[in-house]
Amino acid sequence: MTGSSPIVILGIPVPSSDPIFLAVVGVHLVLALVAVISGVFAMLSSKGRGRHSRAGSIYFWCLGGVFLTMSALTLMRWAEDRSLFLLGVLSFASAALGRA
Repeated sequence: MTGSSPIVILGIPVPSSDPIFLAVVGVHLVLALVAVISGVFAMLSSKGRGRHSRAGSIYFWCLGGVFLTMSALTLMRWAEDRSLFLLGVLSFASAALGRA
């Protein structure tokens, strides 16, 4: 990510203006929002088959997508974001353990 300058989108500083980086960030944000919404829905639904299971599956697979996009973003800016990689690994590992 050398040579790309930081930009501000809706008051949030984004460290790169590279189109590939911004596309991955966009996918990352959409997956994260769906994961949060489905996670809340799963938590508030009665446990068992049906809504709870479907919402939990959506949460898990969206979190998997968040993990993949986080990995790509971290690799693009490893020096600055390597600590975030550990956070993502722990998050997805916790979800995988809970699903198992």
